[in-house]
Amino acid sequence: MPVGRFVLDVHGESRATWAANDALCAALQIINHLQDCGKDYRDLDRVYIPLDALGCGGVAVEALGNAKASPALRHCVQMLAERTSALLHDAEPFSSQINDLRLGLEVA
Repeated sequence: MPVGRFVLDVHGESRATWAANDALCAALQIINHLQDCGKDYRDLDRVYIPLDALGCGGVAVEALGNAKASPALRHCVQMLAERTSALLHDAEPFSSQINDLRLGLEVA
């Protein structure tokens, strides 16, 4: 979120855009982590899925290392993706809040 805010500041945009910026930046980061969660665990020994989210579904961290996700792990990732959709909804007005046409098109 700080990078998005910095870009907005550099372009002279209003700080009123920060809430939508923060929602979009957070959603994109979460989506990136969710799509790579198995690879990141296997290759980097990193776990980006919250342990409480795994625990709710009875999923052990080690399940991220399997070649194929179990139904429980898929359900966990799906639930996190659904929660992330709320952030994307909050970010919907973002591009229309930006005065700089090129930046607004890039964000859209």
